[in-house]
This record gives sequence, structure tokens and C-alpha cells, in this order.
Amino acid sequence: MHGGAAYNQPNLSPWQPFRIRGAFTPAALAALLLAAASAATAPAPLRTVASIRRLLPAAAARHLPARITGVVTYFGRSTGREGVPPALYLQDATGGIFVDLQTLHPPLRAGDRVRVIGHTGAGDVAPILVARQVRLLGVGRLPAAQPENLRQAETGLDDAQWILVRGVIQAQRFTPKGLRLTLKENLARLVARLPITPADHPPVWVDAGVRVTGVLAHVMTPSHPARVELFVPSIAAVQVVQPAPAHPFHLPLQSISALLRYTAWGVFPHRVRVQGVVTAVGESGFALQDATGGAWLQWAAGRIPAGRLRLGERVTAVGFPSVSEGGVVLDDVLVQALGLGPAPRPARLPRTAAAQRVNGQLEFAVARLRQVVITPPEGPAQEISLYLSRGGAPLQAVLYGSEAARLARRHLPPGSVLRLTGIAVPLPGSGGGLPGAAMAWRLWLRGSSDVVVLQAPSWWTAERLHWLFFGLLLVALLALLWNLVLRRSLRQQAATILRQTGERVELERQLQHAQRMEALGRLAGGIAHDFNNLLTVVSGRTAMLLATGCSDRERAGLEAIQGATDRAAALTRQLLAYSRRQTFSPAPLDLNAMLAEFLPMLRALVGDSIELVTDLAPQLPLIFADRGPLEQAVMNLVINARDAMPNGGPLRLATFLAPPAESPAGKHHGRRVCLQVTDSGAGMSEEVQQRIFEPFFTTKEPGRGTGLGLALVYGIVEQSGGEISVRSALGHGSTFTILLPLAGSGVPLAAAAAPNA
Repeated sequence: MHGGAAYNQPNLSPWQPFRIRGAFTPAALAALLLAAASAATAPAPLRTVASIRRLLPAAAARHLPARITGVVTYFGRSTGREGVPPALYLQDATGGIFVDLQTLHPPLRAGDRVRVIGHTGAGDVAPILVARQVRLLGVGRLPAAQPENLRQAETGLDDAQWILVRGVIQAQRFTPKGLRLTLKENLARLVARLPITPADHPPVWVDAGVRVTGVLAHVMTPSHPARVELFVPSIAAVQVVQPAPAHPFHLPLQSISALLRYTAWGVFPHRVRVQGVVTAVGESGFALQDATGGAWLQWAAGRIPAGRLRLGERVTAVGFPSVSEGGVVLDDVLVQALGLGPAPRPARLPRTAAAQRVNGQLEFAVARLRQVVITPPEGPAQEISLYLSRGGAPLQAVLYGSEAARLARRHLPPGSVLRLTGIAVPLPGSGGGLPGAAMAWRLWLRGSSDVVVLQAPSWWTAERLHWLFFGLLLVALLALLWNLVLRRSLRQQAATILRQTGERVELERQLQHAQRMEALGRLAGGIAHDFNNLLTVVSGRTAMLLATGCSDRERAGLEAIQGATDRAAALTRQLLAYSRRQTFSPAPLDLNAMLAEFLPMLRALVGDSIELVTDLAPQLPLIFADRGPLEQAVMNLVINARDAMPNGGPLRLATFLAPPAESPAGKHHGRRVCLQVTDSGAGMSEEVQQRIFEPFFTTKEPGRGTGLGLALVYGIVEQSGGEISVRSALGHGSTFTILLPLAGSGVPLAAAAAPNA
């Protein structure tokens, strides 16, 4: 490594100087002038760390050019993942900053003096410097570190700064990222990391008072929340100011009550030694009790003993004290067994005693069970909680593991009086801090045998009396509800019978109407067929006479006979259409397109006093019908509506896709296209609506109609496989509704009669 080495990204910075060798060509001269103009308009690069850290996130994200010269305070791995570039922290006279090396891998070390050319970035917690070029200027000297206490360092406000902290090393172990030190100062903790391996043979610093210099950094990983750590460049940055004791078990013996009283104030930052009897054993530690109180002791990392401690065993333990839920906890404990001794006799749990004296001790209490909660509710129980009451004060007893499943199999009905033995811990905030106030406790049970049933609940409990009262009330309500439901059912059955009777009457009426219409159709069809044959003879003879020589007077008479014959033939065709003996040629048909083409003639037909309004549904499916007869049917309906509106008004033609429906006869129809003709005329009575489709029935004045218009419409719709209905009321106009089958729907059309003889 030499002082002039430089490590560049593939692309050059826009402000980096360059020179052109060889003869100047016009193109080269133009490029030089363009580069000079760009350099003149580019912003001046930032040259101090403070100027970058003062940027707001939005400004830092604009990739402002920067050119920083400083000393490397840390260079090494920041995560345990492979393939991640090393972390580089740089410090100048104004402060420290994180440098994103991207793909650069310069061989640097702490204390090197470098120049970084790049641009700014927003960063996760503060502005950063993204490097495009790193130039080694030589070996420098680490700056003076800013002293901080651990509580201030925990906040992470001085991110990327070179700081000095004091504390006691509570734990020391190796991880994929290097050596991990846990620093403790009163209740504050901070993790410090050194980029070294066990091959470097670092000294054992546990319980030593040290001064550590490093870079305060926020560590961001996808699988863990953000945390603050201290990146220490080397072992030399750890200075021991108070060596750890050579023999931890030779420390002075402390009472648990003294730890409970003074630990929160930082009197014991180092390890302490306690001695007592094991009162409970768990997966992560055990409960210990001496003559003054009880505490929970956590195993040291990597030092969990192969054999579990036994209840009643006397031990000497060394660990770092802290406070949890008002009780004493010793972390990273080392244990020496002294053999079995007399187990402490559980004392009765007081109601209002001082929590500091009782907390963590083996106590028993007599209480009445209120509720049992098993976790998880399904499957083998892993935790069971008993909620009890002691004269108004709540009590919770908790048991874990296989013993929880054993206790869950016991029948513990609410209301039982239980005697429980366990490690007592006061609930936070219970008692309100007032003398004589009821205290809420939690008992950590050691096994299912710690729960003894003293008294089973009486069958006639207040709760069961309440349930009996509510049960009788529920029975009365059910009887009343059954009476109401029965009455409602009878009313519904009566209404159903009346409805079915009405439907039967309606079906009979429709059947009679259909039979009458069928009879009229057959009669009209037979007469029209025979009459048509006679008209054929008359028309033929008249045509023959007209073809021979005749006088003008005779020709006028013959033409009059021919005209009367044609009119009679038209009536005959209408009768044949009504009787469904007319030949149809159905085909797929766009109803909207047919109405759009037919609309000008209909407007001329109704006159100026009537406003013809259309409401045609878009994307209407094709129908299967004969266009000629269908146009005749629409024209007849429009003429009928025009005659019903002597004073004019709106006349509405509408089309839409009707939903599937069931006919009164029980026949199910699929979706069909609906055509509605609605007038604003005088309307019709119920009697007129019953006969409106009969041939020769009309409400018009004599000489104004033949009574075959609506009969013809009825015949055309029926022969097209559709249905027609009318809805009208006096003074409210009439609405004729035609339902036509879709093309390809498979709805059969009425059979057409054979051609006329």
C-alpha cells in the first residue's frame, strides 16, 4: 500500500479533471468546451462532514457532489452475512459519517488518511456519503474521541461519531461478526463489536471496568429491529481501568435484600455473590432465597450446567444484578453447588406486606379460584394460569411446561378454595403504594403438586343460582316466543292457503281465457281459410274479366270488386295470423336496429301531438323472430296507443334484457328480450283487459276499427314463441310488454300452418 493508491468506480465523476493527448481536432475541442461548460454549471462539491450531516433528507437524496478528506475510524464487517461490502466510517475535524462503498473494496484500516469523492445519500438515520473514488493519502492519526455515558450512547443520537464510553463488561462471546462485548453502566447497556476472531486470543474482560473507543452505529437487518452498537476498530481501543477479579467466588457475600434496595441506583455495577437455597428451577435459570429475600438468577450464555439444579440445593452464585418487575434478577450467573440443605419453609403471603421483603421468596396463599386459562387453548397445554381472589385482592398463579399439562388435566372448578405454593412477585402498581392497601400478587408455581384443593365449591353457588334464575327466565321467554312463532305460523299457513286459492282461481281464469282464445282462433282460422278460398275465386274471376275488353263503366265496377276483395284478403290474413296459421321465417334479429330503422315511419304515423320516446338497452342480445310480422305487431301497438291518446303526450318504446322468470303455469323460462310500449292515454278497466286480445273486440267508435289489431299482435307474438301482457289502469295509461326468445336459446316457435290451399 502506498500513499497515491486510488480506487474508482467504473464511471467518472462529472467534476473529475481530465486531459486530452494528441492533436486537437474540432470534435475534441468541442468536447473539451462542453465538459468545461458542464463543470462550470455543476454545484461545488461539499468538503466537510458537517456540511453533509446538516442536509435535510430530501436534499441529501439529490446526490449532491462531495469531496471529503478524513481519517478512517472503522473499516470492517457490520453484519454476519457473506457478500456484503465492509462498513467504512470516516471522520474529519467537523464530525463522522458512514461511507457507502458500493462495489469498492479498498484495503483500508483504522487510522488511514483518505480522500473520498462521491455524492450524498439520504441514509437510514442520517445523511451518508456514497463513494465513487477512494484515494489513500497515507497513515494518519485517529482523532480524539468524544466522551459519552452509556445512557446517552443508547439513544443513538451521535450516529457515526467517534466516541469514548465507560462501563463494566457483563458478557463476552464470539459471533460471525466478531467479538461481542456487552457493556453495562447502572441500568444502561450497549453492545460493542470488535472485528477479531478467537485466533487473535483476546483477554477475558468479563467484570472488568473498561474505557472503549469506537464508532456509534445503527445496525439495520431484515430479521431484527434497528439497534445501536459500538464498532470498535481493534483490541487497542479497549482500555482496562479496573481489572476483573481473579476468583469471582471470592467476592464478598451480599444479601438479596441489599441488592433489591440498592441495585436500581447503580451501587453494584460489577458482579455480586449471593448464597441461598434453590426454591424453583426453570429452563433459563432458577430462583434463589436467603434469609433476607428471594431473587431470580439467569444462566450465563454458554455456561448452562449439564445437570439441572435440585430443589432445596444450597448454592453460591455470582452474577450481575438488575431489577425486573420490582424484583432482583442476576444475569450471566455462575453457580457452585454446596449440597442439599434445609429448604426454606414457605411463609404465608401477606395482603399488604412490604413487597421488597417478600418479592421472589417461596410463599403460600389460600385463595378462591375464579378462572382457569390454558395456553394454547387447543393441543397440549404449555402454560396454565389460575386467577384467584384473596379477600378482594387479585392473585395469579402461573405454571409452565409439562407440569402445566398435568395440572390442566386436574378438575379445578371455579369457586374452589386452593392452597398454592410458589415464588411470589408483586404485580407492578398493585396496592397503589398506600399502607394497608390490598396487594396483587403473581405466584410462579414449581409443579402441579403446588396446588392443593382445600374445599370443593358448593353446588348451590351464587353463580349457579344466577344461572338457574336466568334459565327459568329463558324457559319463560322461549315459551312466549314459541307461542308467538306458532301464531305467526298459523297466520302464514292461512295466508298461504288464501294465496294458493287465489292462484288457483287465477290459473283457472287464465285457462278459460286461453281456451276461449284458442277456440276463437280455430273458429276465425277456419272461417278465414274457407273465406280466403272463396275470395281467391272472386279475385281470379275479376282479374279475368278485367283482362277482357269491357266498357269503362264495367271496368269501374270490376275494380271496385277487386278492391273489396283485397281488403277482405287483408282481414283474412289478420285472422290467419291470430289463429297462428300464417307461415313465418324466423331468423336472428337485432331488435334495437329494427326499431331504429322503423322509427321514422312510426314518428310519421303518430303525428306531431305525440312525443315518441325511446329507451333502448345497449348491447342487447339477438332475438329469433320474423322481422316482417314483428314490425306489423309494433306498428299495431303504436297505432293502438295513438288512438288512446287523442290529446297527445309521451309514447315510450323501451327494450331491455329480462331476467329468468317462471310463468303462472309453472313453466320456467330463461332470459328473454323485453319490448315495452307505454302510452299516457286514458287506460283500461279490468274487464276490458280480459278481452283486449279477442278478435273483433274493440272499444273504439263504430267505423274506427275492426278489432283485429291487438288480436293480430297476440297471434304474431305467440307464433314467434314469445309472450304478451298488458298492465293498465283508468287514467294512468297502458303498458304492453312483449317477451321474445333469444337467438339460439332453443325456445321452439309455434308450428306454422301449411300454405293456403
